[in-house]
Amino acid sequence: MRRHFALLPLVGFALALAACATARQPADPTTPLPQTTAPAPALKSVQWTALLAAASGSSVTGSATLIAVDSLQTGATVTVSGAAPGAIHPWHVHAGRCGDNGPIVGPPSAYPPLTAGSDGTVTVTATLPFSTPMSGSFYVNVHRSPAEMGALVACGNLAIGTR
Repeated sequence: MRRHFALLPLVGFALALAACATARQPADPTTPLPQTTAPAPALKSVQWTALLAAASGSSVTGSATLIAVDSLQTGATVTVSGAAPGAIHPWHVHAGRCGDNGPIVGPPSAYPPLTAGSDGTVTVTATLPFSTPMSGSFYVNVHRSPAEMGALVACGNLAIGTR
């Protein structure tokens, strides 16, 4: 007497497995699959601000603001007054606090110089190629001239706040 009934469970299992594999394929390849992850959170908007105080006996003062443009860029606005008419003042964002001589954040060439108008004031806006920091210590310094990068005419510590 032969026993053939032992193969029936294996045949049934194989048919069930084939049916599952077929059911998991989308009917139309152009139909988008359902999204299984949450959408990316919105970019948190922070704003850094500083009051620029005169340094090294100068009369240059002003303000600076940094804000996120997107996840890879930071918008900066720097305004100064009290400069000599026509004076060219390089400026940078640095890591640390005024007086620390910290490293420049981003490439130095990304910072357009401040060129004072006939009234000694200037505002420059730039898009800087680095992510806006969410924490830390940073400052903005204004140099006397392109030839005198070691001399500062103004400096201000940046403080963070949400927008």
